[in-house]
Amino acid sequence: MRKRKTSPWLLLVGFAAIIAFFLVLWPEKDQQGQLDRYKLEKTGAGTSADYTAACTVLHTTVDTVLSNHRVIIKQTEAIERQAPRTQAEGKIRWHSRNLLIEKPKDLPVHALIKSLEAALPQAKGKILAIQSDDFQGTKTQRLDIGLQDMLDQDPVTIISDKIFIITEPSEQKKLQVKAEMAIIIDDFGYSAEPIQSFVAIKQPLTFSVLPHRPFSNESAANALSAGHQVMLHLPMEPLAPANVREPVVISAAMNDKQIRETVLKALASVPGAVGVNNHQGSKATADNKVMRAVMAAISPNNLFFVDSRTTSESVAAAIAKQSRIRTAENDLFIDNNPDVGAIKAQIRQAIKTALKQNEMIIIGHARPTTAIALREMLPEIEASGIRLVFASQLVK
Repeated sequence: MRKRKTSPWLLLVGFAAIIAFFLVLWPEKDQQGQLDRYKLEKTGAGTSADYTAACTVLHTTVDTVLSNHRVIIKQTEAIERQAPRTQAEGKIRWHSRNLLIEKPKDLPVHALIKSLEAALPQAKGKILAIQSDDFQGTKTQRLDIGLQDMLDQDPVTIISDKIFIITEPSEQKKLQVKAEMAIIIDDFGYSAEPIQSFVAIKQPLTFSVLPHRPFSNESAANALSAGHQVMLHLPMEPLAPANVREPVVISAAMNDKQIRETVLKALASVPGAVGVNNHQGSKATADNKVMRAVMAAISPNNLFFVDSRTTSESVAAAIAKQSRIRTAENDLFIDNNPDVGAIKAQIRQAIKTALKQNEMIIIGHARPTTAIALREMLPEIEASGIRLVFASQLVK
């Protein structure tokens, strides 16, 4: 028998079908990561981004972990949320849930956290914060789960799931505070860019705002509206004159009246300031006469003073105590190296030190990399048993 030959036309059609499959479906697969993240919607007021689909994936991941651990969901609250974009016209939309859960008695909280930390990256999510909370009168440990993204150079942080874990009395004892830490962020006022990145952080931060700068008032107002604390970041004379950036600084050449007037004008430009710390000042803070005049100026306003410790020769804290002004000292600058990884390493060192000495003040600066590192380290800080507080809570 003769073999039947396959028609060339059939071969051609089959080959074309294969090409069509790759042309149509392959790009879709290639773009899937972006499509899953958010959906853009053009509106009259700009472009809105809808993260609902990404939140749904996170919800599913959370539900799977809870189910695997035989966790009982006692109460669920679903909320459609939206917020204005900060760097462009338009809105950000997402879906969030509040879950009150009861875990098995033989499941430690840290084991549940570990399982979530392992599963969430596959859904492009993470645990953003861990803290004690109250859910309608019930004592709980709260996990904030969500995602962080960049939307046209605009940093976006979305909380998709707040999980309120009902804690046993014995576990509450384990979660007791081991140390307290105040985080001061210096140098607000130069620009608007870093303000929202730090305002968005829910844990207590102390904003230290420079006087007489274009964004001094905006920085202070935004911080206060978000429930953070505000200090005056008082410019003071450094040892190297070339390092002076501010138009007016407290200097050793000033008399007491000039120092008083300079301090009061600076305070007037930073609304809501409840304390003061020095900006630079390696020369001025080592001068007894200068520091006595500074303390005399802030004393009538019942302000506290935090010595930034820009020099080991500083007498600021000692003079403050002599003047009966509440005071404390900076223990560590966390971002002398502005790299995110380096900042996180400094924060980890701060955690170790705080746990040894029970309390600690650290200082960072109003920079994007500091905000990123801080947001990423907050769960680690809180999980270690450190309670974040305002600077005013650690002065004595």
